[in-house]
Amino acid sequence: MADANDKFFPEGSMLFQYEGTFMFDAVIPDLPTALPKGQVIVRGVALFDGNFEPLRPLTFAIVGGTGAYEGASGKVIQLGQTAVSVRSKSCFDQA
Repeated sequence: MADANDKFFPEGSMLFQYEGTFMFDAVIPDLPTALPKGQVIVRGVALFDGNFEPLRPLTFAIVGGTGAYEGASGKVIQLGQTAVSVRSKSCFDQA
């Protein structure tokens, strides 16, 4: 937890290292296109206030993937408890 003399983070804030796996395999009828099944593995850091509310958008680097996302790179932005935005540079590109 950052104290009052911290030169980088607001007082009372907490910085966590994050590693997560986002699984894409749900069938949602209202989507214009179906997402291919697979997983995206992400890493990064997250900064929270004393109430565990994010102090900045939760944006994580894609460090790997499985299935349709094998070889993926880019970033995942977590928009809430159940919503994510994936910005990938390579998982759907064809050479």
